[in-house]
Amino acid sequence: MFLTALKKKLKKVEGVGPFISQLKGFFERFRSRKGTAVTILGGVLIYFIIPADVIPDYTFPIGYIDDAIAVKLTLNVLSAKDESKHTV
Repeated sequence: MFLTALKKKLKKVEGVGPFISQLKGFFERFRSRKGTAVTILGGVLIYFIIPADVIPDYTFPIGYIDDAIAVKLTLNVLSAKDESKHTV
C-alpha cells in the first residue's frame, strides 16, 4: 500500500520541482534499511504521501511548498548526521 501510494503521488507531481528527485532517492535509501536515517526517511515519505498536511496538497502548486520544505529539512538533517560521522 505504501509503495503504491508513493508511486501514485510521485507520478502526479513528476517534474514539479527538484524535491521530487530527492524523494525518489529517499525511497531507495529507505528501502535499503541501512543506518538510523530510516525513521527520518520514512517520516518524510509519509508526509509527502498524505494530502492533508500543513498546507493541503489539493491547493496545487502551493500545497507542495511544505512538502518541499520537509525534503530540504531532511536533507539538512541527514547531511549533518553524515558530517558528524566523519568528524575526528
